[in-house]
Amino acid sequence: MQITFGILAALITAVSIWVGYLNSQAKDAQEKHLKTEKGIHTGKTNRHDNLLAEIKGYNTKYKTQLINVEENLNVKDTNQAEKASLDGKLATLNSEIKDLETRLAEYKSKVPDIGDVDRLIEQLLDAKKAIAQLDAAISQLKQDNEKLTVEIASQNETITYNKRWMKNHTEYVGQQELNGKIKAIYKDWGFVVVNSGDLAGVTPRSILLVMRGEEVICEVKVKNATNTAATAEIMFDTMKEDDFIQIGDVVIAKAKAPVVDPGAESGDPVEPAAEPDKPEVVDPFASPF
Repeated sequence: MQITFGILAALITAVSIWVGYLNSQAKDAQEKHLKTEKGIHTGKTNRHDNLLAEIKGYNTKYKTQLINVEENLNVKDTNQAEKASLDGKLATLNSEIKDLETRLAEYKSKVPDIGDVDRLIEQLLDAKKAIAQLDAAISQLKQDNEKLTVEIASQNETITYNKRWMKNHTEYVGQQELNGKIKAIYKDWGFVVVNSGDLAGVTPRSILLVMRGEEVICEVKVKNATNTAATAEIMFDTMKEDDFIQIGDVVIAKAKAPVVDPGAESGDPVEPAAEPDKPEVVDPFASPF
């Protein structure tokens, strides 16, 4: 009987030691898992803060662009006023030349009737000198006029581009020359990363087409855009059941279709109502579902 109790005591002790060992292993594994999860959470938080900082920089850039457009418009008005002034001076000089030519013709017609030929010659030389000076002034005015014309044309191109840039950002439409590619895919979170950003024509809240060859795979909606990259939500309802986005697929801007006003008699398309000016700030790491 004593031997039996001894054996049972030994078994109980061994089981206790084994259970303690398993509990220790489980605790170490749990602490390691918690440490890993904490590191992942910290990384996501840092990336979230970085994206918010880039969005703030983008808003600052947009305000600066508006100021630049206003300055370009002011410079254009000044140059146009100066060009108009030069055109007026040119017309006045041309009129003076015609008057001198008329006087010269009159002098030549009166030569036989004038006794003081030397005086007439001196007047003719003075007239020719005045004409030469006027020709030089006209040539300079033409050069100045051509220079201003080139400057105004360049400013018009800049203003046109900036107006289109602002219009696209206001209406959330990507630049039509956009030609980016899918850089990364986060299917579980429902978004992708595009290797083109604001500098290449990606506009927040615009719709992009994901292309593979001539085939449209699906549409994505831009959430945030930095200078060189953008995040976009996958619009699963536009995707075929047997296909999915792949890294390297081409991304282009989707043209904004006009909206037909059902109450218009002509049936001509009209522009859709403008969306709110302030873009939506979305956490790219938060699940869209």
